Amino acid sequence: MSPKVPSPQIVMPEFSYGTVWLVGAGDGDPHRLPAPALQALATADAVIHDPAIPQLILDLVQSPRYREAAAPGQGTERSIKLAEDGWRVVRLVRILAKIT
Repeated sequence: MSPKVPSPQIVMPEFSYGTVWLVGAGDGDPHRLPAPALQALATADAVIHDPAIPQLILDLVQSPRYREAAAPGQGTERSIKLAEDGWRVVRLVRILAKIT
């Protein structure tokens, strides 16, 4: 019998009220989003997203109190204002990087 290998404990960061989480949607494949991003999308009070975010990722948003499409560079002020009002805000952006 082989020895048991301990399984790692995944400790999710706390998504505190009054904070903004920047979540990159990468190439748009929802299966590539990390667990903390999925948690944030499921618990956010508000989601401010780039218009280019694919619907498959937007479908992961679990009925926030507020949702808005904002062009890149345009959602920052709104995100900060909502966080100052005590909301948990996700700023969902499309980030694509070419790796050479």
